[in-house]
Order: sequence, then C-alpha cells, then structure tokens
Amino acid sequence: MNKRIDFLPICYFFLFISLMVNGRLRLDPTAPFHFGGAEYAISPFDIPLVGIFIFSLLSTLWKKTNYFIKFDSLDISLIIYLTVLFVTTVFSQSLDFSIYELIRQFKLFLLYICARTFFSKQSGLTTLIVSISFIVFIQGVVGYFQYFTGQTISGLNAEVSDLNEIASGVYRVAGTFGHPGILSQFLNSILGVLLVASFNYKGYKKNIILIFYMLGGIIILTSLARTGIAMFGVILFLTILLNAKLNAYKLGRLKKVLLVMGPILICLGLLIAFFDVILLRFTTAQDVSLNIRFYLADIAFNMIENNPLTGVGLNAFTTVMKHYDHTGVSGYFMFPVHNIYLLIASETGLIGLISFLLVMCVFLFSGVRIVRKGRVLLARQLAFCAISGLVVIYLSGLLGWSWRLDCLQVIFYILLGLVAAARKIEGENKNEEYYNHTIHSNK
Repeated sequence: MNKRIDFLPICYFFLFISLMVNGRLRLDPTAPFHFGGAEYAISPFDIPLVGIFIFSLLSTLWKKTNYFIKFDSLDISLIIYLTVLFVTTVFSQSLDFSIYELIRQFKLFLLYICARTFFSKQSGLTTLIVSISFIVFIQGVVGYFQYFTGQTISGLNAEVSDLNEIASGVYRVAGTFGHPGILSQFLNSILGVLLVASFNYKGYKKNIILIFYMLGGIIILTSLARTGIAMFGVILFLTILLNAKLNAYKLGRLKKVLLVMGPILICLGLLIAFFDVILLRFTTAQDVSLNIRFYLADIAFNMIENNPLTGVGLNAFTTVMKHYDHTGVSGYFMFPVHNIYLLIASETGLIGLISFLLVMCVFLFSGVRIVRKGRVLLARQLAFCAISGLVVIYLSGLLGWSWRLDCLQVIFYILLGLVAAARKIEGENKNEEYYNHTIHSNK
C-alpha cells in the first residue's frame, strides 16, 4: 500500500531555505530600493508560504488537524498588535508602503497559526531540525569561500565593501545574507534548536547534530559580529545551565562536568585560534558607523516628538526620514534607525510600541513559565528554543536595523509559533503520547 505524501513538511523546509535568498522579485523595477520593510514585490518566502496555507487548509477540511485562532493570551496579544498596526496605517505619511507591510504582517500571523499546530507534531520537529542543519551547511560552504577569498556577497553589485573587509586580506563572513550582523543574528535565533536536539540522542546521531551546531558557532565567530559572538555565548551558557530541565537522559557526575567543560573549552579554543582577527575587528571599528547610529536615532526621536501617538506610518521611516533629518544623513544612508524599539515607536507611535512590548512580554513569560514548570519535556524544549531565539532578536535589535527584513520577520513569527506549540503540548499533557516525545523522538 502506497504511503500518502505529506506536503506540509516539504513546504516548511522550502520556507526555511527561501529565507537564505537575499532579494525579491520587484514588480516595479523603476522604483527605488526600499530598505525599511515590505515593498511592491514578491518575496522568496511567499511561494512556499502559499503552499503552507493551501495544505493546512486541506488538512483542516479533511479534519486531520485544526488550524484556528484560539483567542488565548498569546493570540489576543498578537491580534491587539495587528489591530494597532492597522489603526496607525490610517494616519501613515507613506500609505502605500504601510499597506504592503500590513499585508505582510497579516500573512505572518496566519503562518503563526499554522506553525503552532505543525511544530507540535513529530513531523514538524523533524522538519525544523533538518531545515536548520541544511541552512548551517549552506552558510558554512558559502562562508568558507568568503573567508578565504574575500568574495563576499554585499552591496548592490556583490562587491567587497568596507563593512566586510576590516583589514587588507582579512574578511568577515556574510553568508548568503550579504551582511555579517544579519547572518549572526539569524543563526543565533535558530541554533538553540540543534543544541537542545543533541540532548536527546546518543552516539553518532548526537555527534552529527553537534557538528552542525559547532559549524554554526564557527560561522558566527568568523562573521566577527561583536553582538552576535556575545549572544552565542549567552545562549550556550543558558542552555548548559538549564540542562537538567532540557535533557532527555539523566547524566552522571562525570558527564555533567564534561557537558559544562566541553563547550567552554571548544569556545576558548576557537577564540584563541581567531584571537588576532577578533581583536582587529574590535580595534578597527569605524567612528562613522557610530555617528550614523546617532543621526538615525535623532531622526527617530524627531518623528516621535511630532507624531507621539500614531507615528509616521508603518514601514514609512526611510520614505519620510528626510523631513525629520537635521544632519543630512538621509542624503546618503537611507536605512531605518538601528534600534527595534525606536523604529516601532517612530513608525507606529507609542501605542504601537506598547502593543509590541505586550506581545514580547506575553510570549516570553509564557515560554519561561513552561521551561520552569512544564511537565512535558517536549514542551520545555520547544519553549526554551523559542525564548532563546526571541531574546536574541530583542537584544540584537537594540543595535541593529534588520528588524524589517524578511528572514527575521519570518523567524520571529515561527518562534512565536514554537511558544504556542509548547503551550498546546503542555495543555494536552494528559495524552501519554507526549510524555515519550522530545524535540526529536528517539523511537
């Protein structure tokens, strides 16, 4: 008897793969590039996303699974956030771009609904691990080529820019993303899945997963992204600290010591091996980069001062920044302010910022509560992977401009979906099936 092919895992796999594509099919080639967020274009992730929606709908109609809004605290916080975005769009100073972004946010909310159910099942977890491992492999191959040849993918013409060459013959790895900071932030937000998954295996399977995890760490290290390197260390430390709540096996005293000392020694070895390059990166940071951050922050504060409640409009920062610029930076640097919270406040006002902080707090508190008090191992593991990735995005966003990029927006909503999936599993803990599952079943 032929086994029916499940197309949903395939669609999710290609969704993850599409996030590595640095570009969009712009439907109006004559329009200038828009670095602030969504535009009149088809993003690579749109194609597999359509497949996810179609097969999720078919699955619902066949009564296999239910993809519905639950109206719990998680869903309600997101609905409030989207409602605020809609309201502020009415007052937008760049209505077209606000509508483009509003459509994208609605699509990603539907992805969150689908991800909650998909990642609460074993096929979803397998897809998650395979997809992340493949992403790390591709970034490793591309990064290896970049590190030793300097042919980084950056700028409009893929030229080697000052951003990626910190000294003569010393290059930063940018992967397929074209920016070292984006590469490190993206990998940091998903690598925790591989580390936690390794806790559920013994033998060669465990070693293979750890190899991919360490490869991801090396990529982050060679990106020479200072925030990224720090975040990798923080997440690794937290994972080791919470090992007792995340590990599928009870460890003896010696194994516990090895678990703690092994990663630390490996990290120290890598730091020693790349010490000269890392030191060069820290000592050659350009003052102009810091000045531009202050100029953009000044523009953001001017926007907030003039439009405190509703902001200048969702996704409108770069299109109207020249009207709030007292330094002239908008004439040569058309990028959003390098801070998530200032960007949200300047575009959607204080009500937009408050609604975003509500989403942040509700999902983080829910995830932390599951990690601390959850009775189902799978739920604890998923919740930890999600909150570690969310923390990376929230903290890295204090200094970065990449919040509106497709790759991070999709990962953000998938991480929210993982928190919801963990809560769903924890709520179904009376079903004995879940007690025997981890982030990747050993059976």
